[in-house]
Amino acid sequence: DGPCHLYHTRLMNELVAGGPASGFFQLNLYPEPNLLGYWMLSAMQLVFPAWLSMHLLYAVITVGTALAFRSLARTLAPDDPWKPLLGLPFLLTYPLVMGFFNFSLGIAVLLLTMAVWERRMRSGIGRMRPMMAILGMLYLAHLTAFLVGATWLIARAVWAWWHDEDGMRSRSRTTMTALIASLGLPLVLVIGYFMRMDPKEGVAFRFDASELLQWVPDGRAWITFSYDDDLPWTRALAITMLAVAISGAALSALKRDRRVVPWFIAAIGLFALYLILPDVLAGGSLNSPRMLLFTMLFLCAGAMAARMPRWTSAMAGAVIAMASVGHLSSFMRAERGLQSDADDLLTLAPQLDQRSVVLPLNYSDNWLHSNLSNLLGAASGAIVLDHFVAQAPFAPLQWR
Repeated sequence: DGPCHLYHTRLMNELVAGGPASGFFQLNLYPEPNLLGYWMLSAMQLVFPAWLSMHLLYAVITVGTALAFRSLARTLAPDDPWKPLLGLPFLLTYPLVMGFFNFSLGIAVLLLTMAVWERRMRSGIGRMRPMMAILGMLYLAHLTAFLVGATWLIARAVWAWWHDEDGMRSRSRTTMTALIASLGLPLVLVIGYFMRMDPKEGVAFRFDASELLQWVPDGRAWITFSYDDDLPWTRALAITMLAVAISGAALSALKRDRRVVPWFIAAIGLFALYLILPDVLAGGSLNSPRMLLFTMLFLCAGAMAARMPRWTSAMAGAVIAMASVGHLSSFMRAERGLQSDADDLLTLAPQLDQRSVVLPLNYSDNWLHSNLSNLLGAASGAIVLDHFVAQAPFAPLQWR
């Protein structure tokens, strides 16, 4: 979907400037939970060309996710320098490669949210404005990431209060006030979002349970363009992550360490949703790999929170680092062919301008070519009539 988003933000800038795109599109002014990536791309395209803007957004997502994961790792395991390596698989995921920019930004902001909330529960809530800003960003990034994050914050606070972690019961009123103040406005906007939704839904589609279960050791959440080429590397990532999580859970049970329990309970709950929720529902698609990614994320967090020998996390980190390099190499080989196809298409861009209206006819049997035509609109200023994103009710720009 990357070309679609790039073209979409170019149209947003043109509509604000009063350009000819206003004859085809109109702005959606509701603060939808899907705006953060669009706003960032829109701002970048005011300064940089389209191709550079997309690369910059990829860099922001990748570096932001890495820094947020390191922050969470340092919070949960400050004495173990190897555990941040467990975050490497989350830098190259199926949603990111598919161009789900807002969802991928949501993962980065979710990691930051969990890290900041964990530190504040241990040392005191402090000022509420930073937490309010982070949760506002999480809402604007992606609805699913926000709902997962909001549920986690509440559940984590309740668990800490129930077990009186770090004197939480004496600070319960302050904690609840901070939660209500931070979540209040985003939750109101979520209610408004669902109230504005069209109740008509498409046909729900779900994969067989056997296939979903096979996806877990296959590391489906990280497989990109080629299942067969990525599989040896993603399977190594998934099995290593599962082994570390199981080891951490077992050691924590022996030591009666309750701090890790909520992370693993959350992972089990998300895994149940992964098995129950359809892959296509209420206009959203490819939900199953996303729920599996959330499941692996919380399993990884539980492994980081568990107290285990450093050699264990060092070995796991080494395997994950090597598998991540192989995974990246596999992705780059598959990506070169698509880049060549995109370059061929963009040779038409100099012949188009803002007066051009393009109706693409796609006869390719490669499904990854379905949105490439939007690159012409992003690069040339033309109106490309094949633009499915503007049909979504939550898009910032919609067809007239």
